[in-house]
Amino acid sequence: FPSHDKKFKEEVRFLLLRQDGFPADLFVVLAQIHIVFLYEQEYTSAHNYMSITMAKPKLLTITGPSGGGKTELLGILCRNHNFAKLVSVTTRPMRPGEVEGVDYYFISEERFRKLQELKGLVQEVNFNGAWYGTTQAELVNIVEQGKIPAVIVEPGGVDQFAEICDSLGYELVSVYVGAQLGQ
Repeated sequence: FPSHDKKFKEEVRFLLLRQDGFPADLFVVLAQIHIVFLYEQEYTSAHNYMSITMAKPKLLTITGPSGGGKTELLGILCRNHNFAKLVSVTTRPMRPGEVEGVDYYFISEERFRKLQELKGLVQEVNFNGAWYGTTQAELVNIVEQGKIPAVIVEPGGVDQFAEICDSLGYELVSVYVGAQLGQ
């Protein structure tokens, strides 16, 4: 890791020392994400130095089985690094403990259809009779804040986000968190 990133090294050390069942593989994923997003490295052998450059905007998708650590990984990235959760809209009812604008934006089916008609959704899916989608406004807002949008998606949703990234000129980085607790 770059030597100037003491905070990140301390975070990795913390994750390694935890004894509460945090998937060990998850720290490796976190480290890889950190390198891919924050430090696109160009090495020049003649001068033996590293220059740090930022490329086109990126979007991170996190996929994996239930209980694999996706939500914890997303939380770490958003709390400690330059990531922001891409909050989706949904037509399903709010569940106990959920917070409007944090977990989802809860909207009516009529409003969802209007977003579809106006091409305001960059991604959408119907799951168990409810609609879920990502608005272009939410995605653009995060990028304009200088943050990297990150979202947890079902495996089938990664293809939709790949198409979105192609059309918007973003780079997609997809992570599959397949860690199993207790290993």
